[in-house]
Amino acid sequence: MPEFSEHQPQPGDTVGACAHVIQTQLTTGDWGAAHWFQSTDATLGCIGPDGQTKKVQMDWMVLCPACFVKYRNDWSKAPLAGFTTWESTEPIVQVSGEN
Repeated sequence: MPEFSEHQPQPGDTVGACAHVIQTQLTTGDWGAAHWFQSTDATLGCIGPDGQTKKVQMDWMVLCPACFVKYRNDWSKAPLAGFTTWESTEPIVQVSGEN
């Protein structure tokens, strides 16, 4: 049985992810072997319906294992490719011994 973290995304939280995680999510419906981080400074530039670029604040970042290793010294450089508004109340973030 997995051990879940006490910190979990809550309904309404904004979750940004790297392209690799997004591709896994779209093709399998699963988040895969992703690394989850609560974020206070991650943003993603998005083009709104009016054609203007705006920054969207992320509450969580989700990185694939390769991006986790590549950007582990500076999460702010991790390329977020998309985001979603979290809806689930089920836990997803598991405790890991990997830092």
